[in-house]
Amino acid sequence: MPGTLCEGETLEALHKIQGLPVEALIGPTATEARVADIASPKVFHIATHGFYEGAAKQNLKSRNTGMKLSSLNSRDLEQAPFNPNEWLDDQRPMLASGLALAGANGVVKGRVAGDYTDGILSALEVLSMDLRGTDLVVLSACETGLGDISKADGVYSLNRAFLEAGAKNVLSTLWAVDDEATAAFMEYFYTLYLRGHTPREALRFTQLHFIHDTPWNHPYYWAPFVLVGGK
Repeated sequence: MPGTLCEGETLEALHKIQGLPVEALIGPTATEARVADIASPKVFHIATHGFYEGAAKQNLKSRNTGMKLSSLNSRDLEQAPFNPNEWLDDQRPMLASGLALAGANGVVKGRVAGDYTDGILSALEVLSMDLRGTDLVVLSACETGLGDISKADGVYSLNRAFLEAGAKNVLSTLWAVDDEATAAFMEYFYTLYLRGHTPREALRFTQLHFIHDTPWNHPYYWAPFVLVGGK
């Protein structure tokens, strides 16, 4: 994705112009271990391949193997043995979405990463990150705003994971996005954000700009970007 590399270099330059510190992880340096170890940046921007494998694709329905631990009272919990398979069934929706990082292709081909990670940062793994104090997470990848819906618990998604990890705002996408258009979208968005606009204002003005002043005025290019949070 040549536009992704251009996007990263452009955003790095925009932040440096403002005198803001930047740590750029590009290519083989963007490993799962290093990304997961990032703690409380002001802005956390990830431009890579994203994926969402929904419940229909992965048959993620619960196997209904007896009572769920969440339905037991405290006395029952003392007597109930921990069932890792049952726990995995409950958490599986958070494994259905994620981000591909350095080494992911090698693991798929059977090569073990040096740090024994699989190169995929799942929504479940994001929950272990410390993003308290992070104003904005941008998931510049395909389908990062999608997730599985639970009647009791809401939507299981990357959005939810980053918010629960402490981020105030998460900008994500609802479908596969265009490489070149997304790079241009992010450059305009960050130009506004770094001038003092809130993430919500910057998103609105960027979408208006795309509608009226760019060749990417079709909703396919500007409509997939959604912001959740707004703290």
